[in-house]
Amino acid sequence: MPALVLGALSCASPADLRLRTDEPRVIAHRGGPGPDGTIAGCLRTMADGVAFLELDVRLTRDGHAVILHDPTVDRTTDGKGTIESLTLAEVKRLDAGVKFAPAYAGERIPTVLELLRAVGPSAVVLLELKIPQAADPVLGAIQAAGAFDRAVVRTTDKGLLRKIRDRDPRFLTGTMGAMPDFGEVDEVVKEMKALGVRSFTPQTGRSVIRPLVDRFHAAGIAVWGTNTNDETQWRRLLEAGVDGIITDRPAQLSAAILTTLKR
Repeated sequence: MPALVLGALSCASPADLRLRTDEPRVIAHRGGPGPDGTIAGCLRTMADGVAFLELDVRLTRDGHAVILHDPTVDRTTDGKGTIESLTLAEVKRLDAGVKFAPAYAGERIPTVLELLRAVGPSAVVLLELKIPQAADPVLGAIQAAGAFDRAVVRTTDKGLLRKIRDRDPRFLTGTMGAMPDFGEVDEVVKEMKALGVRSFTPQTGRSVIRPLVDRFHAAGIAVWGTNTNDETQWRRLLEAGVDGIITDRPAQLSAAILTTLKR
């Protein structure tokens, strides 16, 4: 599909970066097809018209918050070992692009602050905290980048969500989990709203249905389908009225959304 069509569908002016919207968002898992979790990979995805990026955050041995999906650097870089065993200086010597394609040789694992500054105000970045200790440096990076309206800190830790809310209500937060049933959804939504949660990612399945999604929407909470590359699941989630879907196949999901909107 031409990039022009993708751009018209899911990008890119700041006015289009609302979490709650009637137009479902394509959310690129790991920042897009690649190179995985890098600035170059994210900018490549954005150039294709996808303005929502989902990324994982881990800590180096010396406490720096960096973008990395796996607990080790083995798959995506020319190095080996766990990220928590390496200092930031050691991480910055690793090549995070060459395994994807020779043209990306020299690409580095970015810190959260570097990533936020690189994508600027043209993208919303979903930052999943893989360890709770990453919260403080991530919040500091969001503050330093002035990214309160374009970075969503995601965690299942309710205590951490409460601390983030209390630190500064401008921080956007999200959480994940099973979709509650009709008997518990109102209580779950009430609790999320009290914690300041702005987005919820339920486990994909037949339980994600429009009447339940509507309860979250009524409270101003966006609902994003969890990472799936299955077209049948895409259709179910779109029929349920979700605000976006996380996927490794952003171009194909863009086409599926376009088809749905034309019906």
